[in-house]
Amino acid sequence: MIRRIVLAGGALVAAASLSSCTTVSRGDAAAEVNGEELTRTELNTLTGGAVDGDTVRASITNWLSVAVLGGDVSNLTGPEDLAQRRTDAIDELSAPFMDEARATYELGLDGSPVLCLGAIPVGADTDASAAIAELEGGASLADTAAKYSTDNTLAQTGGRVVDQNGKNCLDPSGFNPDLITLLSEAGATPGTPVVVDLGSGPVVVVMRPFDDLDKTEKAELVLEDVSADVRDRLAATDIYVNPRFGRWDPDAVAVVPLGNG
Repeated sequence: MIRRIVLAGGALVAAASLSSCTTVSRGDAAAEVNGEELTRTELNTLTGGAVDGDTVRASITNWLSVAVLGGDVSNLTGPEDLAQRRTDAIDELSAPFMDEARATYELGLDGSPVLCLGAIPVGADTDASAAIAELEGGASLADTAAKYSTDNTLAQTGGRVVDQNGKNCLDPSGFNPDLITLLSEAGATPGTPVVVDLGSGPVVVVMRPFDDLDKTEKAELVLEDVSADVRDRLAATDIYVNPRFGRWDPDAVAVVPLGNG
């Protein structure tokens, strides 16, 4: 569930049913939704001039995602601009649920759907309490990791424990069960650094405070609420895609070639 936040693949709205498109030609429009129109000129801007089918369909899909979510799709300057507006739209939809997100996250080991861990291996000859004191004194995780971490990889990630995709907020089930047990025994809570030892030496571990999470990480905590909001928005949505470029597939939540399905 948590992994579905990326809109480029339609993940946020994957659980929602989008209306099927019509195949009636609408002149210069590449796509239309909620009174917004993507012209062929604008589409060319979003694709950077690329004309291959995959790039064109992905660009239309991304544009539709932003438009359906109520984002601003006027005067777009390129794909990076569209990606930022998608992020802004997610932030806006998530904002009403932030109190709930905080409460859920601050359950920590007692119920948070994700753990956003920082880890600083300090080595046997270093006093871990010095690193803890700096963190508790307001030093950033990145600065403290750069100063104390004996693991270069963790130092380079700013002390954040990340998966192969660079993601820091992860399902608790993905962590070593022994680590979870040690964190629980040490009384770890969001924002409170503790010391654990899995056999290779002391490691300062901290669940990043809620206020340190970025907007996307916070939005992941209320994905179900946001998805319900999206479903309501989509109930009366009529999506049109010019058949020259493909068709809207509500199951794939994407523009696909006409022959698919």
